Amino acid sequence: GDCNWRHNFNCQPALHPIVAFFFLVGLISLLKSHFNREAKFILAGWLGFLALPAALTRESVPHALRAIGMIPPVMMLAGLGADRVRLFITQWIEKEKTKWPQHARQLGRLRYELFFLFLLTLLVVPLITYHTYFLRWSKHSKTYEAFDTANYHLGIAVEPGTAPDATGVTPAEKTVIAFIDGTDISGIAAARRAFPSFRLQVPGDFVILQNF
Repeated sequence: GDCNWRHNFNCQPALHPIVAFFFLVGLISLLKSHFNREAKFILAGWLGFLALPAALTRESVPHALRAIGMIPPVMMLAGLGADRVRLFITQWIEKEKTKWPQHARQLGRLRYELFFLFLLTLLVVPLITYHTYFLRWSKHSKTYEAFDTANYHLGIAVEPGTAPDATGVTPAEKTVIAFIDGTDISGIAAARRAFPSFRLQVPGDFVILQNF
């Protein structure tokens, strides 16, 4: 999976294993079944051609954004695979009922249990995805760094004031001194000695001194 935290969570595979399974079932069904020839060609061509941007580049491989055009055909095939699994369950139960008519009631109950398990499996994917991206990824420090959030906050803090020049600071001016590296203790201490009236603030992983 893509290891860029702007695109993905912690190098996870592009497809959840459950979705990947349904995708493979759908792909096999597409190749083996008697689908409309034109529809089969369009779907296979869509998937193949839009895989080229990700497959033919060397930089930042794998790259989720280059593969974004593959999402519709991949999800269509995953949906087809899920439908084939549903159809397999139905046909298998009917076959067993014909073979064992005395157990029709138990097989009918088994059918409902299997469909419940099937639906539960389908619900697992969006629930896990929600937890991963809205509860973990959105609050992770790596995501904060990947989107340069510290620089955004720094810009908000610095915007109201002006940077001091080498000669000094006019007391009437709103002035901000920013230290992007909040661990630069010696530099911060030197600036505080040079500008003792400036207030120190730590609005992020950086430090600012300001006179307003």
